[in-house]
Amino acid sequence: MVTPELHSTGGTERATAALVKALARDHEVCLYSHLWSGEADVHVCHHSVPALPGPGLARQLSFFAAASLAVWRGERRHGAYDCVYSPGANCAQINVSTAHFCQARQRDLLRSGRFQPAPATLDDRLRRWHRSLYANWYSRLEDRFYASPRLEKVICPAEVVRRDLMSCYGASPDRLVVAHSGVDTSAFNRERRWQLRDSARKELGLAPADFCFLFVGTDWVRKCLVTLLDALASVPGALVYAVGPYDPEPYRRYAARAGVAGRVRFPPRRADIISYYAAADALVAPSFYEPFGMVPLEAAACGVPSIITRQMGVAEVLDDESAILLDDPADSAALARAMRRLMDDPDLRRRLVSNGEQRARMSPWDGINRATLHAIEETAARRKAAARQPVPA
Repeated sequence: MVTPELHSTGGTERATAALVKALARDHEVCLYSHLWSGEADVHVCHHSVPALPGPGLARQLSFFAAASLAVWRGERRHGAYDCVYSPGANCAQINVSTAHFCQARQRDLLRSGRFQPAPATLDDRLRRWHRSLYANWYSRLEDRFYASPRLEKVICPAEVVRRDLMSCYGASPDRLVVAHSGVDTSAFNRERRWQLRDSARKELGLAPADFCFLFVGTDWVRKCLVTLLDALASVPGALVYAVGPYDPEPYRRYAARAGVAGRVRFPPRRADIISYYAAADALVAPSFYEPFGMVPLEAAACGVPSIITRQMGVAEVLDDESAILLDDPADSAALARAMRRLMDDPDLRRRLVSNGEQRARMSPWDGINRATLHAIEETAARRKAAARQPVPA
């Protein structure tokens, strides 16, 4: 397994960590990573892979090169691996992958300039330039990756990802398998949320009468935080807590210009994200592009109603009876109307909570992992059988 980071913070990282645990129960796993939390109950052979510090593009490309070399050396020492897996284009030898993202879609969004606060400082401009450079270069890498003859199977968390890989990269449909992500309801559930609710709201400084909308994401551009800030101006009394590893300063300035600076908070990201679900009254995810989106499904399992867009992969699981679905991620007026409906209509909240919880429980939490395990084992068996074939004289 090859992945830059493996820990319990972040959607892709959490999904990959769960897959490592499942693999390690029955298989010998060699993990190539730059950062690993090193959980005590996971027994793997860990190979530390160096990566350049600094901006994401240099770090990612240096990891790709170093991981490719490390895997090659590992196979020279121990013989060929039965299967090389990675959640993305992280080395040259991958046989099975999970497509958690499509950089070509990100590239096109950044080129359009949409959903981005106007740059106010040199730092803002440099960050925007680097993000565009990253998406441009990495989409080229993905283009070659999905055409690689080594790559045999790609697990897609939603049908929207499958369509993106075919349209953006010409990926062969025979290689693509759709398996929805799911939620571990033993960790995310309504009972646990209510146990934490009072302490979580007190920690965030929320009064009992405050209505808190939660926004969570690692990429605030494609998740359209600017649309939410525009909408908030037309939703008096609402508070927004925006969580993620993102520089909040451009968004603080944007919120000030929109006249909502006093109603927006930027708390730090934390591993126990259920604390934020516990504090929130509703979740808002007006994403322009989201391959799946675990957060709305986790929130639904915890009894938190959501506003999402039809462009998100999770909309293939949460329907109009279990979430409010918006057609246009740029329509701040429609988002404001949906937010006011949730605030003013307790019957609507109860219906969405009940139906959302049922939909979250319908998708097995390990569905995508089981599909990935099957693809890994099937590929490994095929590769071993091919290796046993006699070489023609």
